Amino acid sequence: MECERHLSPVPRRRTEAVAPDKRGTTPVTMTDIVRALRDTLRLALPFPVSATRTETGRTEAFVRYSVTYEGLEGDTIPAVLFMPEGARPVGGVVAFHQHNGEFHLGKSEVAGDVGDPLQAFGPALARRGVAVLAPDAISFEDRRAQTSGVEPDPEEDADWLQHYNAMAYRLLHGDTLMRKALDDAQRAVSVLLAQPEIDPERVGVMGHSYGGTTALYLATVDERPRFACISGALASHAERQRRGTGINVFEVVPGIADLL
Repeated sequence: MECERHLSPVPRRRTEAVAPDKRGTTPVTMTDIVRALRDTLRLALPFPVSATRTETGRTEAFVRYSVTYEGLEGDTIPAVLFMPEGARPVGGVVAFHQHNGEFHLGKSEVAGDVGDPLQAFGPALARRGVAVLAPDAISFEDRRAQTSGVEPDPEEDADWLQHYNAMAYRLLHGDTLMRKALDDAQRAVSVLLAQPEIDPERVGVMGHSYGGTTALYLATVDERPRFACISGALASHAERQRRGTGINVFEVVPGIADLL
């Protein structure tokens, strides 16, 4: 797992020249890239988000909560929160779940309830004193179009199709799945920061595969996370095209390959 840690305020990384423009003359800074990406996506700036949390379990190491908050389109975003017992304040992380072609699994896999035990970041980190917020991504688990829960839709290909449609239907209206997903991700960070036990100077994002892609882009456009830990999501668009590998629907944004 690759980890990028920011020990001083994150905005400093925005000012370093990182690449020439297409003609190889004018330097392109991180500030330019972030602004261009936000403008391309029409992504709103982050803001405080209200959430409800209900205790659902308790161990000697942590308290578990069910959390809900409102999304960009008036939808409800469900999440699981693990809050360590002990000293306050605590650091925390938003953990974005993987894809793995298993649209019936989202927050519950990060919570360790189902799926791959190696993806159970929630209880593992909470036992080590780190708060973890794990939301469902749109079209996964309880945010699927036709069903919810942790069992696959019995209709063949229904889970995959509703995920594909989450991208395709937005494109028809000049929108993108990435805008929705990153807006959701910004809201998750806002919710974690709003918890009274949290130290805002020790909050970051993490994820594997699809979740790693979410964390990677979110850490680029949102200055609030102080660290980002990602795995299984490090490849440029050019490299993917050269190797003939797939591009997940989250990244289907017209012109993004030229922008980044």
